[in-house]
Amino acid sequence: MKFDIVVYNGIIVTVNPDFDIIDKGVVCIRNGMLERIGPWDEDVDVPAADRIINAKGGIVMPGLVNTHTHLPMSLFRGLADDLPLMTWLNEHIFPALQGTCR
Repeated sequence: MKFDIVVYNGIIVTVNPDFDIIDKGVVCIRNGMLERIGPWDEDVDVPAADRIINAKGGIVMPGLVNTHTHLPMSLFRGLADDLPLMTWLNEHIFPALQGTCR
């Protein structure tokens, strides 16, 4: 069984229900999907793959998703946008938001 990518020998941070952390782990990927995640045994050969990455000293973790938004600033784009930032926020945006949060 050959994988596309194997990352081994790193600290694996999972997002399983227990958020397990595997001190020395292996991640095997095939067709863009995680096929295997678990501990790596130094006495066993690394699984065959097109690309093998030794993550020694590194952390292997899921990508981070930035859900931080400034939706009101997008909605009020163009409203007094020629002013300095703090004047724009304090005198125009924040007062405008007060009317939307009832």
